[in-house]
Amino acid sequence: MENTNTTTPKAVPTGFTFLGDRVWVKLDKATDHTTTKSGIVIPLSELTETDGGRITTRPSGRTHLSQGTVMGISKLASTNTGIKVGDRVYVAERVVTRDYQFFSSRDQLVQEFDGDILISYNYIETILTSDEVAYTTNTDNGN
Repeated sequence: MENTNTTTPKAVPTGFTFLGDRVWVKLDKATDHTTTKSGIVIPLSELTETDGGRITTRPSGRTHLSQGTVMGISKLASTNTGIKVGDRVYVAERVVTRDYQFFSSRDQLVQEFDGDILISYNYIETILTSDEVAYTTNTDNGN
């Protein structure tokens, strides 16, 4: 399945020097559904538990995925990790929130979450070497 939500890296706006261990990541947008190769539409949903303890599903309110493109990086983070602007990365689920939102422009009073986050490099779980993740199985049972 081809990923069409990737973000093309842009130049870091002038006047920014990222301090400490900070990395600016532009998260990929989440779609509200997935379409299989045969054309079946599967809505994006999440499991929830009702007050009575019953497990149900509801439409997901997620707007962004936990993967994205590095848009800017501090010297310390770059030196310690080897991450560079333009790298595709997975980030920890806990940082895909407004709490870590980065506003490159502060001239508006209210801004929507647009997927820009500024996080410690410790929240980056892996650097993607390609958009297609391959899984292999180990058939060797130790004998």
